[in-house]
Amino acid sequence: MKASKQRQEIYGTPWLTMGLVKTFRTFREFAEAEIILPSGPREGLQFSTAYAPWTGLVLDEFERPDWRRIFIAGAVQSGKTLLGFCLPILYHLFEIGEDVIVGCPDVAMAQDIWSQRILPILNRTKYRALLPAKGAGSRGGRFKAVQFNHGPVLRFMGAGGGDAQRSSHTARVVVLTEIDKMDAPGAVSRETDPVRQIEARTSAYSDSARIYAECTVSIPEGRVWQEVHELGTGSRIFLQCPGCKCWNYPERENFTGWLEAGTILEARKAARYKCPGCGRLWTEADRLKALKRPRLVHKGQEIKAGRIKGPEPRTNTLGIIWTGYHSPMMTTADLAEIHWRAARTETEEDEKYLCQYIWAVPYQLKAEEDKLTPSFIQGHGGDYDMDGEAPADVDFLICGIDIQKFWLYYVIEGYKAADLTEWTLDFGVQEIIPPELRRTVDPDQAKVFDALDAVKETALKKGCRAIWVDTGWKHTASTRHIVRDWCRPDPQVFALVGRGHGQMGAISGSRVKGVRYRAGDGTLIHARRQADKSLLWFLDVDGLKIQVHHGFRIPLDLPGCHYLPRQIVRRENEWFCRHVCAEQYLAIQKPGAGLVREWTNPYRRWRHDILDCLAYARAGALYVKYQMDQGKIGGRKRRRHASYTKV
Repeated sequence: MKASKQRQEIYGTPWLTMGLVKTFRTFREFAEAEIILPSGPREGLQFSTAYAPWTGLVLDEFERPDWRRIFIAGAVQSGKTLLGFCLPILYHLFEIGEDVIVGCPDVAMAQDIWSQRILPILNRTKYRALLPAKGAGSRGGRFKAVQFNHGPVLRFMGAGGGDAQRSSHTARVVVLTEIDKMDAPGAVSRETDPVRQIEARTSAYSDSARIYAECTVSIPEGRVWQEVHELGTGSRIFLQCPGCKCWNYPERENFTGWLEAGTILEARKAARYKCPGCGRLWTEADRLKALKRPRLVHKGQEIKAGRIKGPEPRTNTLGIIWTGYHSPMMTTADLAEIHWRAARTETEEDEKYLCQYIWAVPYQLKAEEDKLTPSFIQGHGGDYDMDGEAPADVDFLICGIDIQKFWLYYVIEGYKAADLTEWTLDFGVQEIIPPELRRTVDPDQAKVFDALDAVKETALKKGCRAIWVDTGWKHTASTRHIVRDWCRPDPQVFALVGRGHGQMGAISGSRVKGVRYRAGDGTLIHARRQADKSLLWFLDVDGLKIQVHHGFRIPLDLPGCHYLPRQIVRRENEWFCRHVCAEQYLAIQKPGAGLVREWTNPYRRWRHDILDCLAYARAGALYVKYQMDQGKIGGRKRRRHASYTKV
């Protein structure tokens, strides 16, 4: 095989071995000769661009000297990690025989990246003989670099930690993964961020340096989207319509037929891609045929009369993107099922999955102006009073209690069984220790019980079906859970413990049949039997608070909205509204994780105990509705001291 002038421009002077010129295979030739797929439906098969011809177009672009930086974003399970991460590492280590630096969000990830991504492929090649017999990378353990028997070093660098760990080594090749988790989107300057610092390890090699990066698309300000579309070529894989023969890039809005289906099986059968040119509905056979003859088109270009027209973007960054519709490992029916399920749940996570993992487009987070404010909450005042009769549409009442050291907060909420439209019927603060005594007197069991009894009496007079009480508070001088002791004798009182969305696995006690319930949005409510035989209910409070805020965002008089009493507009009750919006579910930039949504308190000094109470009451309402739907309890209106059956 003869080395081309173009490849010499990329890789420099060819090697001389025993008087002969050493030539290098292309990426495509190397991959098809050396790579055996380590997992998935094609496990054990040789990599072949014939299976997905567009992968050959991607690898061919890697060869061009025009591209010094190569950024890839694609759908899940479509070969993105193999093409944009593993293959460049193996090619430069073993075909070219040079050092490679791997950049990742945290250097602690090095072992996982090595053992889960690189080693499974490497072990199926002839290059496994070049693995070190001893030292780093030979027997597991923690390491930051691996030196292979033929000399080249694979070195890992993380975004976290000090700058020193990113400034002491150089290489011509850098390969980056999960770059959106290494970056701060929207920063004024990117010159000192970890990605730039790791890239700078190649600066001594000037135009011969090579930067590769792959990442799932996150948000419009995310680094991979910016590199691919704003700074890069914005290259996409076009397919030809079998009808009108026009070329187009599959977009989500043209994927049709599944939404109107009544069942998931109907959705799988009815889904089609609609050609934007002629309106033809592509069958699965049409899609597979189109995938056999793809074209790679850069930003600003188009295909006319079978030829690519228009200049290439003036950049040295190749940015390539493709969708789940391009993946031969997914069928049209598979895509339809994912879309159909997501449309039924309408959760933010499902929409994010469709955007980022299927169609490889950014998920647009809600704007800051969507934050709830006290004045907005006050706008939900209804035409009823707290001291009057509950509105006629109220079917049952739930009380939620949150206990602090010197006082407790409570709410009494009414619900319509059909759609959980909500009315706040009462709220307040019950003192455990009067303010003037709090410096000298600590709460004991009797004082805590007295405060809880007072709220319970109010709740039962109103006609509450159940009382849900947070039992997380425990007196420092007591070896017992005082609040749980108060809850235990009464079947209408439910002792609860709040958990974050990611903490629902951290629950104690033995499983109890029939007391586990998952709401439609994934919010989890279930109970465990404790050592003293009592039931302790564990709530996904993060999910419940999302539901509470959603109720306030629904316009009044629509199903599921949240009404407040007339008294809410009074100045002395403003604190209630501040409690409700003290915590907000906002997008936060977290080191090593990128932009994520989590509950935070932007107002700092505002308390959020009433929001917690509303979440507890919401849990009770969800469980009542579940029991009604199952026919386990009657669904008629509130009754004083009405029983509330625990299954």
